[in-house]
Formats: sequence, C-alpha cells, structure tokens
Amino acid sequence: MTNQMIASAWEGVLPGKGSEVEVVYLPQNPKVAGVWPVRALIPNAIYMTVAVPVLLTAGVACLLAIAWIARTVWFSG
Repeated sequence: MTNQMIASAWEGVLPGKGSEVEVVYLPQNPKVAGVWPVRALIPNAIYMTVAVPVLLTAGVACLLAIAWIARTVWFSG
C-alpha cells in the first residue's frame, strides 16, 4: 500500500527530492503521517529559544519607553 503526503514548510528544513526520510504515522490510519527528520526540528528550536525571548524583550522595552514618554511629556505637571 502506498500513501502520498505533503510536508508543510513550517515543519523546518524540508528534505531534498529523493532523499531518505523517517515517516511517522498512525498504524490505525496510515494516511495520518508526517515527515520526522530530527534535523528539521533544529531551526524551530533555535527560533523558540533565541528569537522569541529577543522579540518579547524588545516589545517590553518599547512599552516601557512609551510609558516613560507619556509620563514625562503628557503628565509632567
């Protein structure tokens, strides 16, 4: 039996055409499957551990700057 599936780009680095990949599927329903190369998880892990905290810190810094400006300019009296 053969099943076709399409891996989405958000899963990480997609394997090249014709390369070997590990496929994880539900034995009860083989049509529910996913490509599971471990190396595909590395970019997502780097993003989650580096980019997300940096973006959150930048957002908090912007909110604090806006609050400081509002306090010193509008409510200085």
